[in-house]
Amino acid sequence: GAEGSYNELFRRGVDAAYGAAADDVYRAYCDLFRACPLAVRTANRVFVSHSLTPARFLDRFDPARLEEDEFPDADLSPGGLVYGLVWGRDADDDTAEEFLRRADADLLVTGHLPAEEGFLVPNDRRV
Repeated sequence: GAEGSYNELFRRGVDAAYGAAADDVYRAYCDLFRACPLAVRTANRVFVSHSLTPARFLDRFDPARLEEDEFPDADLSPGGLVYGLVWGRDADDDTAEEFLRRADADLLVTGHLPAEEGFLVPNDRRV
């Protein structure tokens, strides 16, 4: 799907930009994703993350795991916690609704969808 092709484009972009150092740079990205905070949930129930877990992996999404200090390699692969919050692009109403139910939040703010006008509202639960 589109998700896989965007990820491949990212990898090819790293290869083109960094040449012989591309593997080290890509590994550094993965290390950053593995160790950095992935989301914020505000007191007024807004969940902020780069993206949201795609529908096909929602049954694996456990928001309690977001409190872990580091994430294993499996979390960086499709279906993993980090992967979904970094690479997911599912803007479907039902996906956002279920994601927010699992995250115990009312509104989702992400930054992973291109927006010509600076922002977009793909459904009534997501900006």
